[in-house]
Parts: sequence; C-alpha cells; structure tokens
Amino acid sequence: PAISLTFVLSFFAIALAYIIGVPLGVFVATHRLRRSGLWVMRGIFMIYALPTFWLATLAAMFLTTRYYGLKIFPNVGLATDTPVGATIWESLFWSAGHLVLPILCMVIHPSTVIARQMQGAVAEVLKKDYIKTARAKGLSQRRIIWFHAVRNALTPLITIFGQMIPTMITGAFAIELVFNLQGMGRTTIEAIFSKDWAVVFTVLMLVSLVIAVSNLLVDILYRWFNPRVQF
Repeated sequence: PAISLTFVLSFFAIALAYIIGVPLGVFVATHRLRRSGLWVMRGIFMIYALPTFWLATLAAMFLTTRYYGLKIFPNVGLATDTPVGATIWESLFWSAGHLVLPILCMVIHPSTVIARQMQGAVAEVLKKDYIKTARAKGLSQRRIIWFHAVRNALTPLITIFGQMIPTMITGAFAIELVFNLQGMGRTTIEAIFSKDWAVVFTVLMLVSLVIAVSNLLVDILYRWFNPRVQF
C-alpha cells in the first residue's frame, strides 16, 4: 500500500507538471519581449525559490481547516469512510479528494523547472533557419510553434524526465509527512526511528532500481524522438 500511494502521487505529479510547464514555457518564449512574458518569468523564478515542504505546510494549514475559514480541500490523511475489505486501488479511489492538494504541492517546483527549460529551448529553436523558412512559406504562427519549434525543443525535457522520476519519488517523502499519508516516505521515517533496517534497505534498493530504469527510459525516449541518435 505504501509503495502504491507514493507511485500514484509521483505519476500524477509528473504528468501535471508537464501539462503545466510545457505551455507555460512556450508562452514565455513567444512573449519574452512583452511585459506579460517578463512578469511570468519573474513569477517562475520566485516560485522556484520557495521550498516545497514550506508551501505544503502552509497549504495544509490554511486550506484544509475551517479554523482559518478556508476549508477548500479535505482534511490531511486518507479518507476514513473507505469500505471494509477494499483493495489498495479502491482505497486510493475513495481518497482521491485527499490526494489533490498533495499532488498540487508536488507539482509547483518541477513545473517551474520544465517551464524554464522549455522557454530556453523554444527561444533557441525559433532562431533556426528552418523556422524562418516555415514563416516564408506562410505557415501560421501557431503551427510553426507547436509543430516545428516545440517538437525540436523536447530533447532537454527528456533529460529532465529521467531526473524527475527519482526526484519525485524521494520528494514525495516530505509531502507524505506533511499531509499524514502512509506512503514510502512515512514508512521509511518510522522504520528509521524503530531501527527496522530491512525496510530502510528495501526502500533504498527500490529507489536505486527506479533511477536505473529511468536512465534506461531516457535513452529509449532519445531514440524515439530523434531517430538519428545511435546507441
């Protein structure tokens, strides 16, 4: 159950980070000389500098209780009305509302990293000669950006994807502690205090395996996005 919870948090956080970060980076790259693009870039740098665990603590304090008048999300922890005998996936389904805020907190930092990398990559691609040729052919700006510039600017994001998988899993540890979720992070902390080294070593080996698999996945994605890459 602990492994399933951590992987569910990490999977949705990575997916949402790309959904937010890629369009945001493209917007900044195409509006870098305008005031809107400059303000968005400043906001990205400001959010990037904020610690994730601090934002998660503030969110858990101000957005999950009526004491401050802002009970927007359910209480921390998982749902307590899960049917008896439910499987781990059924339990996670019943607790979906309780996982929204932790996932949003996990998304904040990586989405800014993706946006910053995407902005730099797209801005560089827009200077290439084939972009000028596409404009000379009369292609629309939207088609040039999304079918030519973005496609050729995805290589740095593949590298980030390989680094983000283990980072998200280990980063979920602090989120689980803040939101009282019994995932791998909380289980590891409890195992350390109780000196249950078998659990600690198992988690370390699992994280190491995830890092190895993510590096292999990056190589495969490089070959898929760019057939010219040879192993």
